[in-house]
Amino acid sequence: MVNTWLLPALTSLVLFGVWGFFPRLAVSYIDPKSALLYQAIGGSLAGILPILLSRTQLQYHPKGILFAALTGVLGVLGTFFYYYAVSKGKTSVIAPLTGMYPLITIFLSMVILKESLELRQMVGVAFAVAAVWLLTG
Repeated sequence: MVNTWLLPALTSLVLFGVWGFFPRLAVSYIDPKSALLYQAIGGSLAGILPILLSRTQLQYHPKGILFAALTGVLGVLGTFFYYYAVSKGKTSVIAPLTGMYPLITIFLSMVILKESLELRQMVGVAFAVAAVWLLTG
């Protein structure tokens, strides 16, 4: 059976890879706060247009809305600090370092959602921790 998640995940990988590169170009012309505003405008358009074009019926649930809104707030704040970091340092170090955010996701998923990791996945996490250490050392 073909993994239905693989192509979207690889597409996400490529998009996030380019996303990690463009901020360095942006902050070479404008300050991080300005870049963040323009990214928010672009992100809003990217989020609204597919919904309008597909005539999707929006779903409502207080907890779903809360967590989605928190995702937006945290994403924008994280993006601001990313812009600030790349305006001061090497994108080639900052992008992979901040790209280790799944370590936080894994930890939260294990503690809150009670998800577990197989040995192979734990080895991957250990390599990711080693990568953080190597990048910041």
